[in-house]
Amino acid sequence: MKENSMRQMLLFCLCIIVFGIASKVFGQSVSIYRELYNGVDERNLRSVVENLSSLGSRVVGYPGEGLAAEYVRQKFIEIGLDAVREQTFYAVTPIEETPTYMEIPRLGKRYRIYPLWPNLVRTSQTPPDGLKGHLIYAGVGRLESFNGKKVAGSIALMDFNSSTDWLNAIFLGGKAILFIEPEDTFRGEAELKFLTTPIDIPRYWMPRKDALELLSLLERQKDLEAVINCRMTWKKVPFRNIEGIIWGVDPKRRNEVLVVQAYYDSMSVVPSLAPGAEQACSIAALFELARLLKRYPPDRTVVFLANSAHCLGLRGESLYIYDWLQKEKENDAAIKEGKAPSLLTFVSIDLSTRTPICGIFYKGYFWDYHEDRQWQFSDIGKLCRETVERVGLIFGFQPETRFVDAINPIKGKSWRTYCLGRLALGSEMATIAAKTGIAFATVNDARPYVDTPFDTIDKVNFDNLKAQVQIIACALY
Repeated sequence: MKENSMRQMLLFCLCIIVFGIASKVFGQSVSIYRELYNGVDERNLRSVVENLSSLGSRVVGYPGEGLAAEYVRQKFIEIGLDAVREQTFYAVTPIEETPTYMEIPRLGKRYRIYPLWPNLVRTSQTPPDGLKGHLIYAGVGRLESFNGKKVAGSIALMDFNSSTDWLNAIFLGGKAILFIEPEDTFRGEAELKFLTTPIDIPRYWMPRKDALELLSLLERQKDLEAVINCRMTWKKVPFRNIEGIIWGVDPKRRNEVLVVQAYYDSMSVVPSLAPGAEQACSIAALFELARLLKRYPPDRTVVFLANSAHCLGLRGESLYIYDWLQKEKENDAAIKEGKAPSLLTFVSIDLSTRTPICGIFYKGYFWDYHEDRQWQFSDIGKLCRETVERVGLIFGFQPETRFVDAINPIKGKSWRTYCLGRLALGSEMATIAAKTGIAFATVNDARPYVDTPFDTIDKVNFDNLKAQVQIIACALY
């Protein structure tokens, strides 16, 4: 009896100790989650998007991209990240070297127009003495739109929202296409305005106000001759990847490195008009995550990477990963002894703002590697899902209204279920390099204005952006 009583007493004491420790640990977690969740400042997010989207085109090689790189570097320093440094790489990109104009000699008119993205390698560059032709208006490009018009040798003024019917002007002998800026458009229309074969079809974007004036002139005067002068060439140009560090506080895990990445360049079917407001949301989130984790340094070292050339086939991410692999190869012995840093996980942030829901992904569409790798990422998805469930209990929301585990097929839904567009995730580059690459990305959003001149700040929903960053901050921690 005495022995049983003693055992029960010891068990009771042990339970009290364990419960006390668990309560203390859970209480600390609750406190940190509250600080991270409530610490996300929408004003910071808005400020970054406003600044970056006001710089002009951030396509690699254009002035806005260089200004954005300097802005990113200064933000990392302002946040207080350690060892802020730049890596310079090179990419080949189509550059509009001088402003493109269309002149109508008879009327003494000159209009600023903008070349579209090249057909594979063929840009919209014209001969040295310009491209000459008579103007016609062909509406949305259906065959009946050309009835009674002299199409051969023409410069066809057409509605941008013409699907692939714009090609009819070329099939009938037209020399070039002048797209009228629409009142609204979407990404799918933009993707149909360039080809993956190097066909010599110069294509240009004309501001709507000027196009309407030109249409009015065409109604009153027939056989207007125009001359287009465009200088758009491929150039090898430098771009910068910029990183800053928060050192891990656990000496045993300090050399296990997580890279958290977002891109700061932009893209558009019209390279000179690429405001990229929605595309600036990911880097805005990166800055906010860095600011919050600076307050609560994790056990492992976190490298915050802001890269360019994401929109050029993930070139910025691929060169960064390659550089990591080379360093690890050189320091292989030290890494095995835990004396040199090794890349544990590469985490991409890729956000948009038409929904407040983000998800965790183990792949996207860029490489679209075999899905039999899913099991390698399953535990990460489960851990993030459980974290969001705890945060949901603290703040009183249903987890599925804010977060999706797109790694594990919950209710039979695969990651493709949540992608309304063909997402290219920077983390894919890490996974094909035999590292662990995951991404936090917005779900159920087709991102209709991305890659168009309409990707402007008035279309960004900052409430939705803040909601996603709150979840990612807790899950990432």
